[in-house]
Amino acid sequence: MYVGTLEILCYLSSYADHVKLEEKKEDLGEILNGDRLVSGPYALYFLVDKDLEILCRKKLTKNEVPQFRRAVDKDYYFEMHYDELPVWGLIGRVENREETEDTKYYKYFLYKHIHFDIHYNMDRVIEITARMDPHSVLDLTEDREVDAEFTYTAKWKGTYILFENRMDKFMQTSLPHILEIHWFSIINSCVTVLL
Repeated sequence: MYVGTLEILCYLSSYADHVKLEEKKEDLGEILNGDRLVSGPYALYFLVDKDLEILCRKKLTKNEVPQFRRAVDKDYYFEMHYDELPVWGLIGRVENREETEDTKYYKYFLYKHIHFDIHYNMDRVIEITARMDPHSVLDLTEDREVDAEFTYTAKWKGTYILFENRMDKFMQTSLPHILEIHWFSIINSCVTVLL
């Protein structure tokens, strides 16, 4: 599994002396997109369920808590890749935002637990999703040191979707928008030629 830089903060600080991170070789599109992926700390092996695995333990300092609070407030999310499939999820949530505009009543929470659902067909990974546990959170509302234990679970489930069709759900969401842009470009070109 490859992850972005935000997800590996505790991983880097806890294990930087013991583990060398492997960088993924990007193709030209990933480089132009600004992707810089490194191997992640999640041990997701084919057909091996994980039940409440400890990712790391970390003490967030008084300086780190406001940084994470800002990230939660701005709705930062993580992006991971497993077997070339993207996985997204929010890193936290803000409570009381809908009730009032006064930020002094806001409560900021960082998610501590990720649940991965991985679907497979025979010997191929078809889909992966990540859900955050809304009950496993760190309160980041106050500037104080916080002890954290980050965990994850993984459950494997069979599916009848073929490997060739595993990217269809990603194509369906973006295809109408792309077609709309193409038609706009064609009409724009025709009008320019006529003028």
